[in-house]
Amino acid sequence: MPINYHDAFIPILNVARKATNSFLSSQSLSQKIAFKKQTSIGSSTKSRKNFLIMKSSSDFKDSPIEIIKKELGQSKKDWKSTIRTLPSSYRRIVSVLIFASFILSSWYLVPSRNRYISVTASILSSGLAFFLTSKLNSKNILGARSKILDIISSDIENFNFKQTAQEIKAEFGLSVEDFKNEILTIYKKFVLIFLQKSEIRVDQIKELIKIKDFLEISSQEIGECHIEIARDLYKEYTVNLERKDSDYSIGKVNKFIFLSDRVFSTDSVKGYQYEISRLRKVFLFSAEKTLNICSSISYSSYFEIINSFFENNLYGLEDLDTIQKLIGINQEQKEKIHSKFIGEFFVKLISKEKKITNVESIQKLKDIFKLSDSKFQKILIDITKPIFYSELFENINQLTSVVDKQRLVTVSEVIKSKKNDLLIPSSEIKSLISTALKNVLENLIKSSLNDMKIQKKTSAFKETEKIFLLKKNSFEVFSSLSFLTKDDVKEIYNNGSFYNLGKAFKSQEVSQLFELFIENSFEEFSIKSDDEEKIIELREILSISKNDYMNIYNNITEPIFKQQIIETIEKKNFTKGSSDHLKHLQISLKLDTKYSLDIKVKVYKSYLQRFAEENSILSVENTRQLNEIKKFLLLKWSNIQDIHDEVNEPFYKKAIAEAMGASGFISTNYWDSLEKLRKRLQMTEKKARLMFYQVSKDKMRQLFDQAVIEYKRKMQLKSEGKENKEDSSSAMTGTALGIEAGNINGSELSNLIDFYNRNKIFIEKESPLNTPLNKILNGLNGRVEIKTCMNIKTDYQYPVNLNGVFDKKIVLEMYKQYLVECFSTKLQNEKRKLFNNLDKLGPILGIENAEIKSIHTNVGSLVYKQFLAQALSKGFIDKSETAFLTTIQNTLSMDNSKCSELIKEAKKNRVAVFIENIFATPKINPDRVSELRKMALYLGVDLQNDLSVSSDQCAKLFRVEIDSNIEKGLITSENQSLVEEIRSAFGLSNDVVKKVLLESITTRCEGYLINSVASLRKNANEESLKELKKMINYGNLLPIKIQSNFASKSEKEQLFSLFQSIETQKDKLDLLKIMLNL
Repeated sequence: MPINYHDAFIPILNVARKATNSFLSSQSLSQKIAFKKQTSIGSSTKSRKNFLIMKSSSDFKDSPIEIIKKELGQSKKDWKSTIRTLPSSYRRIVSVLIFASFILSSWYLVPSRNRYISVTASILSSGLAFFLTSKLNSKNILGARSKILDIISSDIENFNFKQTAQEIKAEFGLSVEDFKNEILTIYKKFVLIFLQKSEIRVDQIKELIKIKDFLEISSQEIGECHIEIARDLYKEYTVNLERKDSDYSIGKVNKFIFLSDRVFSTDSVKGYQYEISRLRKVFLFSAEKTLNICSSISYSSYFEIINSFFENNLYGLEDLDTIQKLIGINQEQKEKIHSKFIGEFFVKLISKEKKITNVESIQKLKDIFKLSDSKFQKILIDITKPIFYSELFENINQLTSVVDKQRLVTVSEVIKSKKNDLLIPSSEIKSLISTALKNVLENLIKSSLNDMKIQKKTSAFKETEKIFLLKKNSFEVFSSLSFLTKDDVKEIYNNGSFYNLGKAFKSQEVSQLFELFIENSFEEFSIKSDDEEKIIELREILSISKNDYMNIYNNITEPIFKQQIIETIEKKNFTKGSSDHLKHLQISLKLDTKYSLDIKVKVYKSYLQRFAEENSILSVENTRQLNEIKKFLLLKWSNIQDIHDEVNEPFYKKAIAEAMGASGFISTNYWDSLEKLRKRLQMTEKKARLMFYQVSKDKMRQLFDQAVIEYKRKMQLKSEGKENKEDSSSAMTGTALGIEAGNINGSELSNLIDFYNRNKIFIEKESPLNTPLNKILNGLNGRVEIKTCMNIKTDYQYPVNLNGVFDKKIVLEMYKQYLVECFSTKLQNEKRKLFNNLDKLGPILGIENAEIKSIHTNVGSLVYKQFLAQALSKGFIDKSETAFLTTIQNTLSMDNSKCSELIKEAKKNRVAVFIENIFATPKINPDRVSELRKMALYLGVDLQNDLSVSSDQCAKLFRVEIDSNIEKGLITSENQSLVEEIRSAFGLSNDVVKKVLLESITTRCEGYLINSVASLRKNANEESLKELKKMINYGNLLPIKIQSNFASKSEKEQLFSLFQSIETQKDKLDLLKIMLNL
């Protein structure tokens, strides 16, 4: 059955399961090979055109246009289709003939003389003819499609698509929409036909772009076509993905994505990104995967094209430029592919004979890619250098053994010939020789080091000897090369190729190899003359520094020199000849004076250690022998003093510890014995003192450990509530001062201080001190003269302390507890002792002055606060209490400003508590307010500024005290000084005071008048007179008229008459009359 697409996607199965990426078919290649190889670039225009177009292919028997036309041919089965494909002029003639035949046949088939019947038959036949002709003259899609395909297949220059499109639409009766659909259908059929084979071809890309441009299909329409194809292709892809033939579906999808990418690339950047992203979403591909597919196909295909160009002698880089743009290869990728191809070409060319023989092929390659001489030379060098280096390395490696003159000439000739065969420029030769020489030398060093690791020292030495053969032979070979100058040869050895190679290896291994070579270079007691220069050169090759060289050399020569000294001493041959022999040996071994002295000191030390181990303390015989050795070796006492100190240290330290015993104190007798022992051991006083300090520090550590243990025990007892009554009673004094007591560790720490004092560990340093004295002059009353008295000031230094031995927090806590105990103990003798040792304890424990001051301030502040709180409970501080506080300040070296601040705070707290108690009562007691004022005045506390008492509260306290003093008669019109005193104490302004006084007098007077009227109404005249007298007292301060309605005029007159009966003073009567408003 013939194939008919009918605008539907029909999947085409690929017979070949494997998809290949080839732009060139075998038939197109055969066409190219048919041209002569000698055809010039200018005469190959036709071949290049055919190469780009490639309409015929072995993969398709017919072109896409012919395949589509065959479909049209299979569609022409009936006479209607045949007529519809005729041109419009022929179809009009057919329509006229049909119309005429129908009318004539109606006359002939209906022979009626009735005119109406004939007319009716004619009308019917003409209607039928019209219907048939309209069917023939309807739109002809197949004809239009065939016409469009003919246009596509023809290369019409200056083609006018719009005019042609109008003609086709008019000729085949197509609307604008029909014509557009037909164009898109043809484009999709081309894509579908190209997808039948998964290989990529240039002509397919070109054909699709040609159709797009030729038929003026917009980018949006192209995008829609590809989306429709992609959806159908994705269905096939998902179905076949898990089948065995999925490679074909994957290849087809990859080809479709690549073709779409190339067609979309003709659009704008944004248009391309939009369309390709739509395509990715259909196949669920990431942007990276899509890019990889397109890049991989472009890269591999372009490489195959270049290969075909070269194999078929097709010259013309212009064609490659066109193909490069067509398949999406950028300039960087293009150059990379060119370099890869050239590299593979040279590798194939050289791999057979290891030389370049086919110069024509090289020139041909250079012409195809239009390479400059410099660039071509660089590519060639990159390929030939490894080959030349391999040959060079192999020949240089042969120079590590003993060779004759002829062999050196042969190596030289091989290097020259390989340079010419591989076209190596002279500028590259020097660096290649340097690298090869360096690698050969490194291999020799590696081989020597490997032999050292497996203890093949003889083999390692022989491998090291090859280094010098290599230098000698290679120098002769390189000097014979005509393309190297003398300076070039020197530079090869001096630029790091032959020297300073030891840095590439482990320094310890290189040092061992160098030491082995020196050892083998010794003959009796000196280095062989031939090997001295080798050692110097090997040191430079292995990057051995001068110091390392001296250390290695000394390590070898020291045992030799040392053994000779010991043999002489053992024989007791202390003659001048033996001494001269040692001097000669020192010169022969090239030992400097300082190092030879060190060796002699080591020998002396070994004998001293041996005698000390045998007898612990040197005997008289041991001392005599040591003096003989010292004299024979020409040693000074300064050379061996440290040795005696070091060797005898354990014995002297043990003697000190035994002298201390359990008590820890060294008596005078023991000190004398230790001094005799020191002299016998020939130790310095400085070293003996240092060892005494070390033993003392160990003892101090034990004493402090005991103090810490005792402190922790008592703290645990306290936490468990098991402290005995004696501890509690002994801490009463401290409790009274407000500090926590009962954790007494003073006795243990006092033992530590006693140990320090009795052993006189501290160092006394005396310094002169000038003290000024005032002397009264005789006969001159009140006149004095100042004289200076010279005194001696003693400072103490503490060379041993516990700094760093214990945790700092524990040390500081113990010191703090000791200070607390100083205040806590109630026995004056014990308290005095503790305070006297306080200045020593800090330095002994290794506490810094700043830390001591901080502890003193904290504890002293606590003592100050609690003592002041007790002292101020009575409202003031007397002289004895002030003196006690001064003593605490001086003892603890507290800052004066800090102490003043503590006293000020204590006073403020006392006044503040008193104020709180006053306001806590329901009714304020005037006497308490007066007491508060006097206390604040005495203690120097400002209520408002220091205690932040509000102005209203001060005014309230002021009024209470004023009212009380007015009633008591202490404040009168004649005596108002107390008002100013109270005002100043409470910090009130004059305006506030006036306002308070006015309110107080007015309120009081009104109250007294009410009480007086009430008493009058009860006929209690005496009570009424008392209230009037009180009112008069307030009126004396500020006469006011009492405005009140609670007393009638007659009652006021009665009160006045009553007061007049007992009072005769006119001023009081006048005042009362004013106040009663009479």
